[in-house]
Amino acid sequence: MNVSPFLKSWLFLKRQTTLGEHKGFEDAAFSPHGEVRYYHGTTETPAEYIMEQGLFPYLSMRGKGVFTAKDPALAADYARERADVRNEEARFFGVRTGVRNQQLPQEEGQVRRNEELGIRGGTQVRTFDEGIPREFLVPMDVPDDSWYNRTQDLISWARGMQNEGGKPEQ
Repeated sequence: MNVSPFLKSWLFLKRQTTLGEHKGFEDAAFSPHGEVRYYHGTTETPAEYIMEQGLFPYLSMRGKGVFTAKDPALAADYARERADVRNEEARFFGVRTGVRNQQLPQEEGQVRRNEELGIRGGTQVRTFDEGIPREFLVPMDVPDDSWYNRTQDLISWARGMQNEGGKPEQ
């Protein structure tokens, strides 16, 4: 179904929004859905759809889900990497904590629990099995901080410690 630009705009405008769904209003005080706890990096074409419809699970090599990161730098690196591949601008969204109350059942699987807590076999990535509605998302500027650069700095520091006989550099 091909939706006209007018109808698309009308559907977007008629939905009630909160200030917390708009760029510049990341603070929890602007949304009934809590603070931003997770981050999602993407590019401009998917971001337009996300702004209208929210995030939906997709199938990747890691499985099916909506993938977010606890560390904004990690999601930003992903957005920049995808932007290079797609030849588009990087885009970035914060995901509010209220989405967990809506989505996570009491009998959540151990893999998902580990993934969220970042323990044994878990990662810094949080996968949501269901879509994340637009009201739980806030567009944000892509952070300049880089998770990859921080990791490389940590590796260099650790190698320096080994070479120095375990003494940290002063």
